[in-house]
Amino acid sequence: MPEKAPVITPTTPLDALLARMIDAQNPGRPPARTSEIAERYERDGELVRLLKEARGGKCQFCGHSFKTPGGGTYTEAHHLEQLANGGLDVSHNMLILCANHHRQFHFGYVKILHRDPDTITVRLDDEVHTIALGFVAPTEQPAEDVF
Repeated sequence: MPEKAPVITPTTPLDALLARMIDAQNPGRPPARTSEIAERYERDGELVRLLKEARGGKCQFCGHSFKTPGGGTYTEAHHLEQLANGGLDVSHNMLILCANHHRQFHFGYVKILHRDPDTITVRLDDEVHTIALGFVAPTEQPAEDVF
């Protein structure tokens, strides 16, 4: 049987009122379940593995990754030109990113300022980063994480 979430005691009368209002709208029923058919593009897993290794296994922007239960590190490959839009599954079309920066590339303010076969210069929010593409060491050495 799954564990129940801990009960959080409201700290103010307003918190208590908001909690009652939220609970009244969500009586604890399981969510509705739906099915869907989706199309996806096959990616080259071996290329991604080699690319992560060649780029240090960490986010090319912040240097973050986290350890997985199997002892590896977790990062994600982002296609600069999406496969759905004709982008290729090749090293110079991919960045290795932490989950946060990957989501930022999809949903945040990101502007590509310059791109050539070897590097990409990107503005993320108000910071400019120049990142190496292909199978080369990163041009900026992020702070080292100790695992």
